[in-house]
Amino acid sequence: GRSETENSVWNHVANLGRLRQERKALRRGKSLDLLDADQQYAYARVRDDEVVLVVFNNENEPAECTFSVKSLPSQAMAEGWSAQCDDQLGVAPPLVIEQKRASVTLPAKTAAIYLLPE
Repeated sequence: GRSETENSVWNHVANLGRLRQERKALRRGKSLDLLDADQQYAYARVRDDEVVLVVFNNENEPAECTFSVKSLPSQAMAEGWSAQCDDQLGVAPPLVIEQKRASVTLPAKTAAIYLLPE
């Protein structure tokens, strides 16, 4: 009995709940602020060997979010390490990590969740 919009919101919230249940870093991880711009924000949740990045763009247009990951306790600290991580919510483009910097261009009014490879 839900409208298409209501069903979309329902599915999104269910997906967030599933990710929180699956990722211990999202439940009990230490938070590290990585980007605090006027309309963009990024933070990491870290627990044991798991690192999850959460990136927001509150702008009314797409915005490039670029930030350092050198403070993360992961392979992202290693010289020459690079990775491409897919958005766990399926709404944003992949996040690219090269030379201890993460970068993604997020659509307007979008949040994304990325799991760093171990």
